[in-house]
Amino acid sequence: MTATAAPSAQSASPQDLQATAASLWTFIHLKVPRFTSEAALKVVEGLQPQPDEDPKALAKRLRKGLSDAGVSLKHTAALDAASRILGRTSWHALNREPAAPKLKLQMVVQTPEEQFSSWHELAPRLAEWLDAWQQFKHTKVFEVNTHHGVSSFSVQ
Repeated sequence: MTATAAPSAQSASPQDLQATAASLWTFIHLKVPRFTSEAALKVVEGLQPQPDEDPKALAKRLRKGLSDAGVSLKHTAALDAASRILGRTSWHALNREPAAPKLKLQMVVQTPEEQFSSWHELAPRLAEWLDAWQQFKHTKVFEVNTHHGVSSFSVQ
């Protein structure tokens, strides 16, 4: 049985960073006209946003980056800006999207693969499987190994 975390995104290309900076500049410039496209690029380069990043965490980092650039932004506006950086039209559009599965549970035995969006969601299913295995085989030891985004559970 293996639980795998989705691989992290590679660093963005300069074109991606420029497109992201343009999106940020368009949003911020309407609120703060002195905010330049160069400042937007500098903020985005400092952020290095990832496509699957939590928008709330990105919004917090964005507020800090913009503050360093002399721009004060309310949290709700930062959520909208972070959502635009992530390629959505607004925070509400991003918030309505279902969470993409980030973890999968794959058994060595012939069972279908299961996908989960978080460890919190995966844990009850994993515990259920381990309990069933323990009752079937009277196993007392389960070994957990992790390496390069893969966690494997072995039975001893």
